[in-house]
Amino acid sequence: MSMHKIIIILIFLLFNDESRANSAVDNIPNYETHEFQRAQEQNYSGMVYICVELSKKNNYAEDGEALLEKFRIASKISPEHSAKIRKDAQRWWASKPQNIDYKFFWDDMCEKPMQNMRGFFDL
Repeated sequence: MSMHKIIIILIFLLFNDESRANSAVDNIPNYETHEFQRAQEQNYSGMVYICVELSKKNNYAEDGEALLEKFRIASKISPEHSAKIRKDAQRWWASKPQNIDYKFFWDDMCEKPMQNMRGFFDL
C-alpha cells in the first residue's frame, strides 16, 4: 500500500466525525481547491488545514506547521496547491459564526487527530 493511501486512510480515521464541524447554517464561500469543493464529509485533507489554521490563530499546537509540512509531503501535495488549500481553510473559518467556541472545536475536532499525526510522523 502506498504512503499516499496510508495517509488518506489515517486522515479518514482521525477525522471520522468532521461533519459536526460543518453546520447547515454556514455561509458557503467559493472554494478554489477540490479538497474544499467535495462534500464536507469527504474533506479529510481540508480538516488538517482547518485545524492548523485554528492552532495558528489560538496557539493550540506549537508544532502545527511542522505537522502540516509532514502531511503535505506524505500526501504528495505540492507547495503551490498547499497554499491554495490553506487559503480555502482560511475562507472556511471566515464563513463560520463569530461566536464559535474555538477551544471546544479544537478539543473536539483537532486535538486527538493532531496527537495521532505526531505519533505517525514521529514528531
